[in-house]
Amino acid sequence: MGAHLLLEWPEGRDSRPLETLAELVRCGEGELHLFAAAPQEAPQGVRVHPLAALGEIRSLLSERSLVPDDCTLAGFTAAAYDAARAARVRFARLSDGAAWPQDRPLEHDFAGIPQLEAWFSQMLHLERGRWPIATVGGLVFREDGRALFVRTPKWSGRWGTPGGKIEYGEGHLDAFVREIAEETGLVATEPRVVLVQEALEDPDFVKKRHFLLVNLVARTATAEVRLNHESVESGWFSLRESLALDLNRPTRLLVEHLLRTGDTL
Repeated sequence: MGAHLLLEWPEGRDSRPLETLAELVRCGEGELHLFAAAPQEAPQGVRVHPLAALGEIRSLLSERSLVPDDCTLAGFTAAAYDAARAARVRFARLSDGAAWPQDRPLEHDFAGIPQLEAWFSQMLHLERGRWPIATVGGLVFREDGRALFVRTPKWSGRWGTPGGKIEYGEGHLDAFVREIAEETGLVATEPRVVLVQEALEDPDFVKKRHFLLVNLVARTATAEVRLNHESVESGWFSLRESLALDLNRPTRLLVEHLLRTGDTL
């Protein structure tokens, strides 16, 4: 496994920043793939593709045996965004001052290459570190009492809850609301903590990680779900209905805790 970067590079861009990016990717034991509008002189080890090949990213990942969750596509255009979504890889926008379509929500929006470098470096630090990682995740209930569950490759294709890492300087409640919005498009309200779990190299998770899992519940007034690249399926279920799903271990423990204690919204 590694941290891989795929980069949309329109014609006329200064290629000098590629040296630093290539070094960062090498440090992450990954690959840097450049999709250029015109032939480019790229640093050693950078794989250059025609810009039109952005639409064939899924095939590229298969050929190179790259895991989508380990890949980030950084680009300037909505076409790059659509290519990332089709291949189920993370998308990071590189802003050039152009307007952005509202129907393509962004998780990462960088003013330029230096900001991308800083973010990628921080991500590598987390990926390669050997320490517990604080995360938030949990169940968002709609008005009829059903909660949203998602199925994600990160947890071996099993069903679980949306969530993710708490960012430095971010409160756990704010992190939960942000993660729910990014991964599902839902607005979570009245979030509160109901359980704290620990996952130490859980076999359901695709990587060896030590997680501190802060589990929350919240409400939502909207039921239309817009999944990002991290999940492949979603569904609204009552807590008892969810027990029939192939739940990952932490999610099953959360559901059983809520059923046992009656600690729901």
